[in-house]
Amino acid sequence: MTQILKVFYEEPAALEPDAFVWPAPPDAPRYYRLYLAGTDLDTLRIGLTTLHPDAFLPALLSLLQRWPHRWQVTLSGSVRPLAAEALSSVLEAPAETAALVGAVLEPLPVDPAPLATADDQGRLPVLRRLLDAGCLVALREPAHHGYDWHLFAPEPLLERLKAALQAHPVPDVRRFLVPYQKARSEERFYFEQWMLDGPSRPDYIREI
Repeated sequence: MTQILKVFYEEPAALEPDAFVWPAPPDAPRYYRLYLAGTDLDTLRIGLTTLHPDAFLPALLSLLQRWPHRWQVTLSGSVRPLAAEALSSVLEAPAETAALVGAVLEPLPVDPAPLATADDQGRLPVLRRLLDAGCLVALREPAHHGYDWHLFAPEPLLERLKAALQAHPVPDVRRFLVPYQKARSEERFYFEQWMLDGPSRPDYIREI
């Protein structure tokens, strides 16, 4: 069995009215994002949630401890507090979840319902207000055979997630860090299918 966990990162970036901008201009607010994706090479099932939960769940839970108060945004746009004991099951099987929002303090400073009900451009103002209020936002992204998680925060995430992954090694799971801007084509996003090893794999793809 060989499973691939890919962490695409963009740190730091600026958030303009209709898009992320990287690199961030010197005078712009800075934001950070990670995109967690996965592939089971034996079955060619694609999506973070197609992997064994141990491949990503312990590290992701460790990362989210920084934001101890959490809310679930359902596909219909309803917002409800998420108990700590329910977080694992939502991360592992987010079919009914559009987004998760984490905060250091209560109450939630911004209504996150538009994260579920607005289009991509309409979500950006809400996303920015949440980030400016110190929140972490995790968006559920559909994949071919499951779901990925797209994380946004007002502070760096990559090194913390990298350390958490290194603290939770998993047999038969290989983990890679990839700059977001280097993975804009389908070939580069799915590099594990044709350039996993050997000289064809670019140097910017780092295995941990």
